This record gives sequence, structure tokens and C-alpha cells, in this order.
Amino acid sequence: MMLKTERLYLRPMSEEDAQFIVDMRNNSKILNSLFSYRMITVEEHLNWYKNNFNNDNRIDLMVCKKDDNKLIGTVNLANIDYKNQKAEFGIMIAESFWNKGYAYESSQIFIDYSFNQFNLNKIYLEVLKENDAAINLYQKLGFREEGILRENIFKNGKFKDVLIMSSFRDDLK
Repeated sequence: MMLKTERLYLRPMSEEDAQFIVDMRNNSKILNSLFSYRMITVEEHLNWYKNNFNNDNRIDLMVCKKDDNKLIGTVNLANIDYKNQKAEFGIMIAESFWNKGYAYESSQIFIDYSFNQFNLNKIYLEVLKENDAAINLYQKLGFREEGILRENIFKNGKFKDVLIMSSFRDDLK
């Protein structure tokens, strides 16, 4: 399975992507935006990958540039709930590719695909309330605030609020 846009293609994650993912995820600016508080090793990522590879309740894709096949990030759906027709969205783009529209472009095609492929009614996400760049992206994609989990994550010595956002199939333009 491969999804394509004008500049990008999305393909299934593989074990060979481990070093890129670990390097991207361990970037201090990215790590600061995640709920996780620590860096991971390639071995830890590969263990996670092996435990999740054949999981019917998630899909993880690599975001790649068409012109040079360079890896630039990941998009995923987790906690796919077929009965209640909902799933949790996630995206991570390597810092060197920020502010180029890649996050929006890859998210848009992936979300459209996900609503249709998995017969979803709702796609939701959780984001640190202080992560303005991510919130702006999600709003541009059609996500709306559902609520705030106050002081839900303890990170960097402080409790942080988490924003819950969602988009519905009927919201697609």
C-alpha cells in the first residue's frame, strides 16, 4: 500500500527505518513535544516495531519525498476501534523538513484514506496544549477542540495540559 501526493509518498514502516525514526524522535525539539520524557535506542524501537507490526489496531507509514526518496517523517493511526469507528492520529516530521508544508500534505491524504479505508466516523488526537505549531496544523486539517485534560502529563518538572481534538467523516470538505 502506498499513498501519493504531488511531492510525497507514504509507505509502510519497516525495520530498516529504525535509525531514522530514532534520530528524529530523539531530536530535542521533537522530544519536547511528545508525551514521552526520554530518548530511545534503536533496539527499543525495534522491540516496539516487532510488537506492533502485525497489530490490526494500528497503521504506521513513513513519509518520503518523491524527488529523492528521502525519509522525512511518519504518520500513524493507533487504537483503531472498528466497532465505534474511531482511531487516534499521530504525525512526526523531522525538524529539517519543518515549515515546508509536508506535515499538512502527508496528513491530509492519510486522514482522507483512513476515514475511507477503515470506515471511521471519528479521528482524534491528543497534543500538549503548549504545542502551538501542531495545534495550528490540526486546525488547518479540520480538527476541533473537544476538551482539555488538565495537568495530565508530568514533563520537564511540570504538569502539562493536554488538548483533545477530533475530526469527523462529515467534516471532510
